[in-house]
Amino acid sequence: MPETAADAYGNALTMGRPPFADVIDAFNYLSRFGEVRLTGDYLDKVISTYTGRLNPNDRRSLEILQARVLMDSGQTADGAGLLREVIQADPTNGDALLSLANYYRQQQDFERADIFFQRAESEEEVALEALTAHAQMATDREDWQSGIALLRQAGQHAMPDSLLIIEENIKALERLLTLLE
Repeated sequence: MPETAADAYGNALTMGRPPFADVIDAFNYLSRFGEVRLTGDYLDKVISTYTGRLNPNDRRSLEILQARVLMDSGQTADGAGLLREVIQADPTNGDALLSLANYYRQQQDFERADIFFQRAESEEEVALEALTAHAQMATDREDWQSGIALLRQAGQHAMPDSLLIIEENIKALERLLTLLE
């Protein structure tokens, strides 16, 4: 199935230039399969199709995609460096802030991860994802109170269908705290 999707997306690029937002959606869909080679090949086609045709915001989005491919292929330091460049150019780029927070979390540099999660939480387009990932990091570190507080904040950004799951997680953490006391 991933190969079929990659072929379809690649063919769409050779037939014309679809809106860049659609290209990013296609990339995100492919990356969920975990097929680094397919995602990288698709990104190469995107780069050749759109080079010189993107505004600064779209170029930064493309750099974030490149950083994700680098990180997924084991070149984490290079990917993190590219994310830092994006953030230097646009300190409010939520996708880059969140990606860098997740990088530091994976590196177990929890202080830096915390800083970048907090910065990402202030960017509306990624606030929900940043708050839930930050809460997960807090609970992984057995900081139950912080996890609950972050999930409560996430509930303020959640759609009604997601709110139920967040509330269930808060209740589970509260029960855990009661058992631990």
